[in-house]
Amino acid sequence: MYQCKTWDDRDYLGETEEPASSCAPLRTVGIDGSPDLAAGSACEMRRDECVAIASDDLCRAWKRRVDEAEFRWKFAGSGNDARKAEYERFAKIYRDSACVR
Repeated sequence: MYQCKTWDDRDYLGETEEPASSCAPLRTVGIDGSPDLAAGSACEMRRDECVAIASDDLCRAWKRRVDEAEFRWKFAGSGNDARKAEYERFAKIYRDSACVR
């Protein structure tokens, strides 16, 4: 598991060291230099920075991930089937690990 940080400084737990790139919006301006008349949009491809979580902290990170998935499933509204499946997958990984023995 990896501790990752997005281009806009948000933290999350990831499963890969190299997550997919995301498009960070760039400010555009119109021909007069004003952002009010910008006729287009632009973005810069950015890759999140991820580092492996130390083995001493893995159980705590997995517990956090299970708890966050459960919260999203129960309280985030529509799309519950996918969120429930995500929660169940994470919970099984955590239950089957050395963390709960």
